[in-house]
Amino acid sequence: MGVKALKALFLISDSFGETVLRVARATTSQFERWGDLEFRTHFNIRDKQSIDSIMEEAKVTPCCFMFTMVERELHQYLLANLMAVGIPYFDIMHPAITMLGSLLSDYPLYRPGMTHQLDTSYYERINAIEFAVYNDDGKNPQGFLEADIILLGVSRTSKTPLSMYLANRGFKVANMPLIADFVVPEQLAKVERNKIIGLTVSPEKLVEVRRVRLQDLTLPLESPYAQPDHIQRELAQATSLFEQLGCKVIDVSNMAIEESAGRIISYINAQSYGM
Repeated sequence: MGVKALKALFLISDSFGETVLRVARATTSQFERWGDLEFRTHFNIRDKQSIDSIMEEAKVTPCCFMFTMVERELHQYLLANLMAVGIPYFDIMHPAITMLGSLLSDYPLYRPGMTHQLDTSYYERINAIEFAVYNDDGKNPQGFLEADIILLGVSRTSKTPLSMYLANRGFKVANMPLIADFVVPEQLAKVERNKIIGLTVSPEKLVEVRRVRLQDLTLPLESPYAQPDHIQRELAQATSLFEQLGCKVIDVSNMAIEESAGRIISYINAQSYGM
């Protein structure tokens, strides 16, 4: 079958079809003429009658197949039909399953949809993300008592991005901004000190970041929010609180979110194991 004759790419799966669809999109994007190629998707195929129906359609269409049929009997049935008619195909899953089965000396489950099974860690991450959203920006001081990690810092010290990053790792995180003349919630005094992380940043970096923020909001750069003397005062008050709490302090001046989160996780894990 020549390239010009190819009209359709049949995408077949006995599950949700996300894998075969991604492979098809990634592959066709490498060809300038792929826009003329029609994707015909047939997902959640669970019986031979469905395959028979697809084959009747395919027999009258210049096409090729990509598929992720994991269930063994249906996989063999689809293969037999394709080879009998002579339709080109690419089997995405079974070659890899066969190779790993041989190397691991183990027998595959041949069970569709395994990547979509919702395990305990999935639910933990979802719960942690919901917790971080609800306890963002000091909205719920009561959440300090339930949190795994509490982030404190002046505005623009990456508290919210860090909270969400850590939540995706399964940590329940609450954060609170330390504005000028802040009042410390009484719940904070009841929290274990090794759960509290103080975030600090150099005054020069904070001036720069806050000026950008004001520009984004089309607010005047003369606002106290970005003035060096105001920032020095906020940072001094934050440092005083960190010393009072005796908590871990991390300077995020020149660190990406991933690096800051890595340091926090290392510290929390070390505290958990008494290191």
